[in-house]
Amino acid sequence: MSSISAEVLELLLEFVYTGSLVIDAANAKTLLEAANRFQFNTFCKVCVSFLEKQLTAGNCLGVLAMAEAMCCTELGSMAKAFALQNFPEVAGQAEILSVSKDDLVAYLSNDSLNTKAEELVYETAIKWIKRDPASRVKVGLGMFFKVQRV
Repeated sequence: MSSISAEVLELLLEFVYTGSLVIDAANAKTLLEAANRFQFNTFCKVCVSFLEKQLTAGNCLGVLAMAEAMCCTELGSMAKAFALQNFPEVAGQAEILSVSKDDLVAYLSNDSLNTKAEELVYETAIKWIKRDPASRVKVGLGMFFKVQRV
């Protein structure tokens, strides 16, 4: 975890003393990290609530990864549910091409994945492989067997 800036500490102390928090897209992640580090549950809830409202098809997988790295299960659950429900939109975003093989397999093989066409699942896996064919082609075939949907 990165060191906490003076600005973030100031916001954290202001929240402790006043109960108000200035949170925006630019500082939400660092505020959540600080809240998590100092185990300020109320502060965490405010950050999670803000980040939940900011979820989009273009950022939900990144928010999910961040939440998992911070062991923030509430935010992770929300981001995962959003990503699964909005799969057709998420599949069209660049962010999906950067996830790990294990995360992609878990995502594409999840029974709650909202898809009407299995072709989109396979097209997404193929796009992911094509993003870095030198390293991903080797794992691609095994991934298709794991992702196979019934």
